[in-house]
Amino acid sequence: MTLNRSGNNRVKSKATILIATSSIDNINVKVVADILTERSYNTVMYEGDRVLRGEHQLSIRLHPKTGLVATYQGRSFSSNSIAAAWLRRPNIFFARRTKETELRRLNVSSELAGAQRTLWDLIPHHTWLNAPGAMDRAEQKIAQLDMARRVGFVIPDTVVSNQWRDVHQLPKGATILKTFRGEAYDERLGTMNQVPTTVFTNNKEDPLAEGLPFPAIWQPAIPKKREWRITIVGGKSFDAAIYTTKNAKDDWRIHQFTSDVEFRREPFPTHEKEKCFRLLKVYGLRYGAFDFIEKPDGTIVFLEVNTNGQYRWLEEQLDLPISEAIATELIAITEGGK
Repeated sequence: MTLNRSGNNRVKSKATILIATSSIDNINVKVVADILTERSYNTVMYEGDRVLRGEHQLSIRLHPKTGLVATYQGRSFSSNSIAAAWLRRPNIFFARRTKETELRRLNVSSELAGAQRTLWDLIPHHTWLNAPGAMDRAEQKIAQLDMARRVGFVIPDTVVSNQWRDVHQLPKGATILKTFRGEAYDERLGTMNQVPTTVFTNNKEDPLAEGLPFPAIWQPAIPKKREWRITIVGGKSFDAAIYTTKNAKDDWRIHQFTSDVEFRREPFPTHEKEKCFRLLKVYGLRYGAFDFIEKPDGTIVFLEVNTNGQYRWLEEQLDLPISEAIATELIAITEGGK
């Protein structure tokens, strides 16, 4: 390890912590990185989009005798050189999406993700805040819903089918349409765009019924007293209740920074919170952003857990110290914490 100077004393530098992100998302992780640096940890910020553009250097070599070594910005990594790691959205490559760049985006996203996975696999599973393989497993939406059911959550009735007759078996009235990746191809623009939660009237006259219902996730619309975003980091929970006007009832994320959405620090029911910890333990995760609906009768309905969910706006609006908790958890990992 290198030596840092503090006054006249020479202090051995602490362990190296890798944060794999992108420059587009850098603002969200910089707070964590600054906390780690203040505590004398060596923080390496890997930025996937800069690698893509050739601004940052990445090379991976598999030598017939010495094995696998990755080098980023002149620094080499082997399986024992990283004490803790955080995979924080390194595949955000394009801030703007246009028809001309869409095929290129899909191609390079796939290719660079494959190359980066070699780097991630160099780092032992237990070293990650959330190991990439565990995140992949947890992000399988239907399997995740079933696992949530198994740990005791109430979940929505859910249909995935290429036949409208199966979708119509859901209760008549408003039905919610979601996509597996949160994106869909827009034929008019020739681009992939984010898809908010969309209301479908569950009848043959609805314009959405003109095409096949597959691939998509269909669920009954659930009446809402309020919604919840519960962010878990290690053994800590950060609870936020979400209140919306009629304009934002379908998907509060679209209206997140308007007067139609209000976030409040309120305690989430303890017995429901315990299930959050149980679900993360099943997947071997240390971080998860949970979304729930609370019905007018008080029933809590699990929607999903995002293994890489956003959180910074909650810190800013509700003074929830989530970045501090992430930094503390990464430090605990370097010290052999579980």
